[in-house]
Amino acid sequence: KYVRDDGTIFYPNAGVIIAEGSTVEELRLELTNRLSNVLNNPQVDVSVSEFNSKKVTVSGSFDKPGTYPITTVPITLSQLVSNANAFDLRNGGDLTSLKFTRDGYIYDLDYEYLARKSQIQNLIYLKDGDVIHLSDAAENLVHVLGEAFSPKSIRLTRSNILLSSALSQASGLNQTTAKGKEVFIYRPKDFEGKPRIFKANLSSSAGYLLAGNFNLQAQDIVYIGTRGVTSWSRFIQQLLPFTDILNSAQSTEVVTNKGF
Repeated sequence: KYVRDDGTIFYPNAGVIIAEGSTVEELRLELTNRLSNVLNNPQVDVSVSEFNSKKVTVSGSFDKPGTYPITTVPITLSQLVSNANAFDLRNGGDLTSLKFTRDGYIYDLDYEYLARKSQIQNLIYLKDGDVIHLSDAAENLVHVLGEAFSPKSIRLTRSNILLSSALSQASGLNQTTAKGKEVFIYRPKDFEGKPRIFKANLSSSAGYLLAGNFNLQAQDIVYIGTRGVTSWSRFIQQLLPFTDILNSAQSTEVVTNKGF
């Protein structure tokens, strides 16, 4: 017998029985009691052949998106993420921004951080109607421009990257053409949602030490100035070609603090 859309089943000589919310054992006992009114010592067995009513939806850049049934065996968030293969980086998923929707609320989880530092994901048991969405990491980049040996866009696998690491991946400053005193970091949105520009002085070893403590985040642009050129003008012209963005950037404060 199949459970109907209203959560009930009909069994001959037992009538309509509410199956929704009952365990297999509870349903077996209820069916046995009802059949005992018309049968001598009825032997009843109840099992679940397929789970269709309760499910979790998995979407986005998972290797195995789709719907996953909620069965009699509880499943945690970490188990589902693993089963859907979120860790295959070829799919371009952003594990720093996992969207978890429950009861109309959306929670933005840095799952990469949780996997390294926490056990919370192993304690979150999924329930019917939950939606797990893995965002696309296409925009999760830091850009190193200007007088680096190898200007490039760096894909973030974590929520941030040190300035020193980003410069290292770009093969460092071109010592022939770079102006180490004028390295600019453009951040489209700070914690207040406003654009911000930082200035770093990397002309000394102290500057590099500070670069090892400055975290870049997604969409930051690092621009290394050129010797003999008014770097601020060149930075603005190359980085911000649109008037509205230009006006926003010009109104932001250039932050300098012992090299930053």
